[in-house]
Amino acid sequence: MKDKSRIFLNSIIVFTSTIIENIIFFVINIIIARYLSIEHFGEYSTALGYATFFLTLSNIGINQTLVRLINLYPDKKNENFSTAFILRCIVGTFIYAIMAVSLFLTNYSYELVILTLIMGVFRMGSEFLLSFYYSFDAEEKFILSSIFRITFSIAFLILTICVVLFHGSLFHFAYVRLWLVIVFFIILIATYGRFISFRMSYKTLYSFFIESIPFGISTILFNIYQRINIIILSLIHGSIYSGVFSNGFVFFTTLFLIPWNITRVLIPYLYKVSHKDNPAKFQFAFDIYNKFLAIISFYFMTGALLYGKEVIYLIFGSKYHDSIIILQIVSIGIPFIFTIAPAIITSLDKQPMLTKIYIVGFLISIISNISLIYFYKSEGAAASAVITYGYIFIATNYYLSTNKFVNVYGIIKIYCWQLIILFLCYCIKTFIIPEMFWIASLAIISIAFIILNLIFVINKDDVRIVREILNIDKFPVKIYKK
Repeated sequence: MKDKSRIFLNSIIVFTSTIIENIIFFVINIIIARYLSIEHFGEYSTALGYATFFLTLSNIGINQTLVRLINLYPDKKNENFSTAFILRCIVGTFIYAIMAVSLFLTNYSYELVILTLIMGVFRMGSEFLLSFYYSFDAEEKFILSSIFRITFSIAFLILTICVVLFHGSLFHFAYVRLWLVIVFFIILIATYGRFISFRMSYKTLYSFFIESIPFGISTILFNIYQRINIIILSLIHGSIYSGVFSNGFVFFTTLFLIPWNITRVLIPYLYKVSHKDNPAKFQFAFDIYNKFLAIISFYFMTGALLYGKEVIYLIFGSKYHDSIIILQIVSIGIPFIFTIAPAIITSLDKQPMLTKIYIVGFLISIISNISLIYFYKSEGAAASAVITYGYIFIATNYYLSTNKFVNVYGIIKIYCWQLIILFLCYCIKTFIIPEMFWIASLAIISIAFIILNLIFVINKDDVRIVREILNIDKFPVKIYKK
């Protein structure tokens, strides 16, 4: 199979499995939210958010470094995997200990502390599972890792339904996931042990750790952006607000999979291209990907703004009425995460600059979260997320533009058209079909959104480019003519 065909096929496998996995976990979240009371779901969300925040920090770029080293030095696969495993044990135990100690500095109840400690164990186990999955991906065994991921999510869904049928408590949701992680860890040890033998040296451990630092900084900051708001919210105002915030914010975090999967495919390709020799390829990637991401993101934002109440009531029930405004606020930030500007910077080997942008974003996130949450509670946490990702969006695109890596004026035009189309859809919903049943109304708005984009945004070159990409004949750059 040709390289491009193989990459395209692997991308389809990864994208499909990721969608299935995220849909299943989204359904699980819905089941738990509807089953538990607002107070208990708030405790569940707080404990899971707190444990996830700390234990994802244990991935100090270990998985990304493992993938890189397995591909660069295939003859040292055993040694590098063993090193990653040992390093995760050391770092994971250290981070878990810090989390456990920090819990006693919070105002959490005794039950909430115990629940967080339990969730911390299975979150640490989940990070171990990810190391196995990444090692499979490094050897292009995407089907194997996808099977494990989907099987795990399906098993967790079945166990969650069982907890509901047998009238379990919020602790039972944590226990079933803990035992499920243990079972999968044993299976993966048995499966992967057939392909490698464990061995390690202190020299390899040190070099692996040093190589993981650049990846680790970006990974840690990314995890902080996604989860620090729920922790600050629970510490200032209690766990009830965490559940309300979580049900609105979950839509925002779930949509990350779309740009994330695109960059997973795009970065390896652009790494092999010289910007000095082929600037048109970077400009093409920037224009075509951002154009379609802008259209998709504004469609989601339009739906959330106009039908946030109906979506929350349908999925989580009327008891989470306060989550409506959270969904509508964070929807404003959807276009900010649907961008490939950070991926372009990475592919240009300008990771230090991207790290600086992320560090400033971290400071903005902390300051805005504390100040806005104090005064506006859950709404403040949602607004802080929009501000943080808005800064990253502006800073990354500004850096690319001012350094003349790409021309951003074409994309600015696309965003202006999207704002106009959003306004027109709002007018249709408000003045023409205000009393229509919401599903029929959403269908009409969707059709109007598509037609307006076909008229004012999509052109013949876009259609031709999509056809060429799907045929995978060559990387199209013919549209750029002086």
